[in-house]
Amino acid sequence: MLEQLLNSSLIRTAYHIAKSDTQDIFLVGGALRDLYLTGSIPKDLDFLVTNNVKSLVHVFSHSYHGSFFCLDRKRECYRVFITHHDKYYTIDFSPILNGDIYNDLLSRDFSINSIALTLSDIFEKRELNFIDPTGG
Repeated sequence: MLEQLLNSSLIRTAYHIAKSDTQDIFLVGGALRDLYLTGSIPKDLDFLVTNNVKSLVHVFSHSYHGSFFCLDRKRECYRVFITHHDKYYTIDFSPILNGDIYNDLLSRDFSINSIALTLSDIFEKRELNFIDPTGG
């Protein structure tokens, strides 16, 4: 699983854009489940970021000649559509609810969606340190 994450240019790009803006970014939910079950990066990814969501989305989308739109103006959630290596990807970016990753994860609909990985652990420490407040 770590190898697939390290080799994903999509995830690496999201990490570097967030890092250049000095913010944390987390891969969350069903993408982690699907990666675990299939052994490959899913076509539907969900990220949580600490701030400047729209700026990150704009740069990420532009990096892959994709498009994006706002899913929820109040919460500042965005969806990006890109084609990469002849595959279509849907990638959602949302701010961390009230700035608290644990409470954000606890507010999700299913326990499997309450799991997150911080990308800095993946790319800087080469570790998978799951944040799993529900034991999902």
